Amino acid sequence: MDWLSTVDGWIRSVLNVVVIISVVGLTGAMTIQVILRYFLQWSLMGVEEMSTFFGLWLYFSGFALVSAHNQHIRGAFITSAMSHRAQDITDRVVLAISGILCLYFFILSLDYTAFVFDVNRRSTYLRWPTVLWVASLNVGLLLSVITFAIQAIVPSRKTAP
Repeated sequence: MDWLSTVDGWIRSVLNVVVIISVVGLTGAMTIQVILRYFLQWSLMGVEEMSTFFGLWLYFSGFALVSAHNQHIRGAFITSAMSHRAQDITDRVVLAISGILCLYFFILSLDYTAFVFDVNRRSTYLRWPTVLWVASLNVGLLLSVITFAIQAIVPSRKTAP
């Protein structure tokens, strides 16, 4: 099962890079928009599209990164009263359900991606293919499915941020 740890490490590295790029891109786009709008009294609509682009990539890659670190918000009141074995079983069941749900939504997102690709939809101002926006959803869901599966398979795996 060492290869699972290798895959998990690779996924975390990729997600870290995507999150950093998304944060820098979103921060830069928002800064440019503020400077243009409030200091120069001018607006560039393409910057707003870039903000949405980087925001979506940040959101969905961040979701996958939180999944990889198993750091989702959860209540521990009930599980704190359980034995370690019951906690482990509960964690695995929740991970399996989460993975199945993400897989279902990933399949739906592939259908939507195919539709967007077929109609060659483009952004309004930048004229970029909107499949680039939709790809953020696909990547986030797919990597979440993989990390949920790894965490459910590897016995008593404790993840650290």
